[in-house]
Amino acid sequence: MLRWFGSMKKQPESTALPDKGDVVIVKGHGRQRLSHPIGEGGEGRIFLTDCGLACKIYKKERLTEKRYEKLSLMVKKKISIPGVCWPLGLVFTRGKEFAGYAMPAADGKPMQKCMFVKPLLEKNFPHWRRLNLVRLSIKWLETIAALHRCNILVGDVNPLNFLIASDQDIYFVDTDSYQIDDFPCPVGMVNFTAPEIQGRDFSTFLRTLEHEYFAVATLLFMILLPGKSPYSHQGGGNPLDNIKKMHFPYPVGEDSKKKTPEGPWRFIWSHLPYKVKRAFYDCFVHQKRVPPAKWLELMDKYRYALENNYLDPGGESEKLFPGRLKQLSKYSQKRYNKDIEGSSITIAFKCDSCGTTFKLEGETAADMALKAVKLCMACKRSPLDLTAMKPGDETLTCMECSEHFIFSGNEKEFFHKKGFYAPKRCPNCREKKKTQSSDNLKDGNLEFQAQPVVKKRENIILRLYRKLFGSGKRRI
Repeated sequence: MLRWFGSMKKQPESTALPDKGDVVIVKGHGRQRLSHPIGEGGEGRIFLTDCGLACKIYKKERLTEKRYEKLSLMVKKKISIPGVCWPLGLVFTRGKEFAGYAMPAADGKPMQKCMFVKPLLEKNFPHWRRLNLVRLSIKWLETIAALHRCNILVGDVNPLNFLIASDQDIYFVDTDSYQIDDFPCPVGMVNFTAPEIQGRDFSTFLRTLEHEYFAVATLLFMILLPGKSPYSHQGGGNPLDNIKKMHFPYPVGEDSKKKTPEGPWRFIWSHLPYKVKRAFYDCFVHQKRVPPAKWLELMDKYRYALENNYLDPGGESEKLFPGRLKQLSKYSQKRYNKDIEGSSITIAFKCDSCGTTFKLEGETAADMALKAVKLCMACKRSPLDLTAMKPGDETLTCMECSEHFIFSGNEKEFFHKKGFYAPKRCPNCREKKKTQSSDNLKDGNLEFQAQPVVKKRENIILRLYRKLFGSGKRRI
């Protein structure tokens, strides 16, 4: 064990660890008696004291000088975030030997053991609806964001380390493993570890915010789809392989791998708002990870939609485990002038790119109805990024290669100002034609040079006319 004073040398192995009924000294909080144990793990045991604090007493092999230094730094930081059981003071034996640390006492049950299985969730929280899961998510994300503002990463995002008492009372425990300054978080779970750091020794490097964002998205997914890992799918391998291959089976619009797990998961996914599904899809497929602030914005809109019944007209979206796919809400029916009955819907859309009409059914139709830019399957597979279109832009078809291209509002204004017609060729074909024309001139192709440029001549005449008769009267 380590001495409070002196050179911090280890003490003889025969020194006994504090146990139930023993008196310990909590630096800054005085003497406290360990009343009874409330938890036990691989690192040691946790006791409740007679003064209402919780004390973690480490096993002898865990009492290292590096741990002492890290906990001393954490106590010095004096982090005060509601629900975070941050170290309040170092714990010493009556012989002034370092034994652990004290923290605020927590309440509730571990998230994994009270809500990640349907029967347990319904047993522990019998009156909960989906709105409660969203409120819990918001509270959890607010705490994560507060830690990040203090330059602290949870690192080991583990559902066993979050205790749930209600949708507004969630406690973060085992905070001594958090990453702070140059002290890394030495542990982690496969399901919550980003693909790029899978298999590495966590004690040898510092995690980044990007690594944390992946873990945050994973646990948020498992809160909304209680206990279901985002990469779990039909015919999948072990969690590590699924994460490395980024096999996310849930569809967004027309993006689908058609391997959604059987059971209630496809129904729950169907009832999530489109932007929430898109954020998950981008994170787990394209590695576009979302910070807690953005998730909070999405969850707040989700909460508002549930409170106002904007998602499903039959109220199915409000259930913890919906029994069918989502219907278009009354709001969407009114917005798109659709009279829809039953869970299967069919809507015709006009493609914003090629102008063709295409039909979609069910959840895919509901998702497409909420998109600003609507594309058919052929145009969606086109390399043209129509999602970047701005008001006033339009798409044209090239007469040479038949590909679609964007004719921006600024280009339209310039062409109109110069008296030009809209381009008939895409930028690539225009460049090719320009190069070809230049080559012909260099080669002395007189036949090409003699070709009349009618449009250019008309524009010259038009400019001269405006210069002379711009106001309707001849200038003097």
